[in-house]
Amino acid sequence: KAPPLSGRLCVITCSEQCKVTVTTNATRGNVVLEDASEAVVDLAGATEIPIAGAGAGGYTGPHPDQWNAVGQPECWMSIVNARQCHGDADGTSQGKNKFWVSTNDLDILIASWNKTFAELDGQMINGIPLICGDFDHLPQGKQQFRVSTNDLDILIANWQAADAPAPDCP
Repeated sequence: KAPPLSGRLCVITCSEQCKVTVTTNATRGNVVLEDASEAVVDLAGATEIPIAGAGAGGYTGPHPDQWNAVGQPECWMSIVNARQCHGDADGTSQGKNKFWVSTNDLDILIASWNKTFAELDGQMINGIPLICGDFDHLPQGKQQFRVSTNDLDILIANWQAADAPAPDCP
């Protein structure tokens, strides 16, 4: 399955400290996409960042038992998405005001709504795992829904705030 023509092309996760070099290829549209029009390579803030992979204890947030129970999703790791605990399911901003919590995140929350981990496991929307809509990292209710009202409350609290919330998830 081909990646979308816009948005995140890939995420690189290292199991130990590593150096990643990205070189564009102008004859193939800089970054290889199906559409060979010129692409923008966004490396802002991507230099000299120490990286800890999932297998090496890369999750530093609350409830590590829950992180393990749901397959160690990368989107819960602050090094991958430092706003996920605030309602940013996809790790990208939208619009000129840089809304980090917006309609793309709502789409993921809706697709994940009131589902158990067994129902979410391996499921994606626009390349984003549905478990990324679990903003509080806890199951809820008798059925142990991964995405429910607590997660909706988090999304609402940060809904379409310009260049917010801060990237400070643990």
